[in-house]
Amino acid sequence: MTASNRLWASLAFLSVLVCVSDCTAWLQELQWPGRAECQEVIPASPDSKALLDRIRAKTDVTDRQCEGGLTLLEAAAYFRMIDGPADGPPPGSGMGDAEHRCRQVMRWTTAALRAKESPGRIEERLRAMEAEMAASVAVHGKVVLPEL
Repeated sequence: MTASNRLWASLAFLSVLVCVSDCTAWLQELQWPGRAECQEVIPASPDSKALLDRIRAKTDVTDRQCEGGLTLLEAAAYFRMIDGPADGPPPGSGMGDAEHRCRQVMRWTTAALRAKESPGRIEERLRAMEAEMAASVAVHGKVVLPEL
């Protein structure tokens, strides 16, 4: 094996190790033979656990929003609380933080509804959420999220 091939093989191996260590938190939810041994060999990192906690919290908020228990703006306020201030809109997007959070909720809602609703019903829900944002802009001049 040439030095170049060894380098590529080593890089591939390291990338698999990084992926496996980051995915270990996901494996903790699964029940399969040998799961405990895998967890002992490759423990989940604190960053992986924090990410999984945020995903679970956003999934709960999305489920409540899909069921009609939360408005778009309320769900977006929860997303802001879950993520904290560091996860704002992409630079140059022209979106404020509140609109960015609303668009996140809309993407999560769309993904959650794909398994349950027809494309037409999903589009109807998205139009209703766009109207909710537009109503906030009409009143406040921008999208404003409620305090929780």
